[in-house]
Amino acid sequence: MRTTLEPERDIEICAEAENGLEAVRKALECRPDLVVVDVNMPVMNGLAATEDIKMLMPNVRVLAVTLYDSHQIRIESEKAGADAFLMKAEGGVHLARKIRALCRSTLAA
Repeated sequence: MRTTLEPERDIEICAEAENGLEAVRKALECRPDLVVVDVNMPVMNGLAATEDIKMLMPNVRVLAVTLYDSHQIRIESEKAGADAFLMKAEGGVHLARKIRALCRSTLAA
């Protein structure tokens, strides 16, 4: 994802995490506008990380990404508090667009 997003001048990457637990910790440290989580992260999956991030920082937007297009995963992502869902297969252009849309909705709120 870093490789895809680095060329985007209006998107700043403040941290990366190897697992869901680290994602929660880094989100607390960096206080980003948006966190991108992989649904299938090790140690703590992306859905559990999303729940923790939203509980600790309710105004932070969360984008859940996954390889698997499953209606159940979409429902679980929504229940965990994800603000949006994206299939990895949709590619980097969609990732950047989705991030921009979520950040615009944060500014409008």
